[in-house]
Amino acid sequence: MKTICSFFILCCMPGLIWCASPDNKTNNTADVKRSLVLIQSYQQAYDWLIPWNKKAISKKNGAALVLPKQQLLTTAELVANHTLISVRKPGVERLYEAELILIDYAMNLALLHVAAPDFWDGLSPVEWGEPEAGSAEIQYWKSKSEWKTIAGKVKQLFIGFRSRSNTYLPMMEVVASMKSNVQGNPMVQNNKVTGMVIQLRDANLDVAPASFLQLFIKKASLVPYPGFPQRGFQWQSIPQGAIRRYFGLEEGVSGILINRILHYGTGSDVLKPQDFLISIEGWQLSNEGTIEHPQWGVILFDYLFTSLNAEPSVALEVIREGKRVQLKTQLASFFSEQYSVPLKVVNTPPRYVLRGGILFQELTMNYLELWGNDWSSKAPTRLSIYRKLEADLPENKDKRLVILSRILPVPVNIGYQNLHNVIVTEINGSSIHHLEDVVHAFENPKDGFHQVKLLPGGERTYLILLDAELQSTDQQILKNFQIPQLERL
Repeated sequence: MKTICSFFILCCMPGLIWCASPDNKTNNTADVKRSLVLIQSYQQAYDWLIPWNKKAISKKNGAALVLPKQQLLTTAELVANHTLISVRKPGVERLYEAELILIDYAMNLALLHVAAPDFWDGLSPVEWGEPEAGSAEIQYWKSKSEWKTIAGKVKQLFIGFRSRSNTYLPMMEVVASMKSNVQGNPMVQNNKVTGMVIQLRDANLDVAPASFLQLFIKKASLVPYPGFPQRGFQWQSIPQGAIRRYFGLEEGVSGILINRILHYGTGSDVLKPQDFLISIEGWQLSNEGTIEHPQWGVILFDYLFTSLNAEPSVALEVIREGKRVQLKTQLASFFSEQYSVPLKVVNTPPRYVLRGGILFQELTMNYLELWGNDWSSKAPTRLSIYRKLEADLPENKDKRLVILSRILPVPVNIGYQNLHNVIVTEINGSSIHHLEDVVHAFENPKDGFHQVKLLPGGERTYLILLDAELQSTDQQILKNFQIPQLERL
């Protein structure tokens, strides 16, 4: 049974979200104005190259939509790593402090609360509508007193891939003549808010549809926050007839070939490599991994995993070894800290261990992004390959990749100063899979020495440190380099 319609009716679920009824007055421009506030966020990100430091403070401006229960909805990127979030009602001089209630960086959404009761005077919860292709307006406060309306056009609903969080999420592609970032501002159609601007990309806007936003609000009311499901497998299309015959596929049957099972995500518990997936909850898959949406046409099947959340389980149909097999799986959410290479970490300081001037860190997306958004081609090859090909394999579940990120030059490590971004495999004979392993290994020197073993391929495969010199050296390092502590776990 196709249950995607449940994704579009959440706005009328009692007690969750304010929604229109026959007795409600239709929203107009004045109503939208009362559902929008301005945000100033002061952010100070951690420095993942020098993990005991922070970067310079920066400021971001944006907007938030007014929700019931004295909550505000905005983007995660506007409030990540904040030191202060201030909000302002348009036309009012006073700034109010906002508190971050929930942030889902993977989905780029966040909820805020303002404790001051008078802040909510004159504000009205947003009235949601269903997006449609065609004309739309992006409405926003250009300044605290200047209201602007920009004409736009909704081109399509698509599944966007958010690389910094390795997630797929539904987006509307909107053509609009915007020259500045308008994150958090509403897209309005038929006098109702049908989406929220997530980012400006290639002169077009990515807008999260209202149904997706409402689903996030519903999930945010649950404890603990369940997150959004993601698929637990990788796949490929089959364009070649010989491959189809090899797998015993019937003529005219469309679908995708499962080529890898991950250690997390929807379907990872029941699917196998070389399964041919032909349907998800009754939705037929094309050979390119798309479904036919009744309103938006062709769209990637990952859309289903953010729209079937009302279902306790999901039906999958596969062809396995030439036979049709019906499977049942649970929608499975996955959070950043569960990845072998954690996804973008915000509001949390980097973990590290420093011994003898050697800085040990765990590979994260934050670290890879030191090489920019195109890190996959610029980061050290071994680190990039591990993230792309090995991190999500079942055998690496519950493991982290520990690296020697850099060396602070002191006499005890003379000759090693040029080493950086190499993978650590053992210390003093103990396998290293977490930073905690590094701490424990350094408590057990062998015959008065510490041996750090590196993954072969570089100029060195191991380092030797004299234990008798290590303790005094570490204290001197803290003083000379003005480092507050030797480790943060």
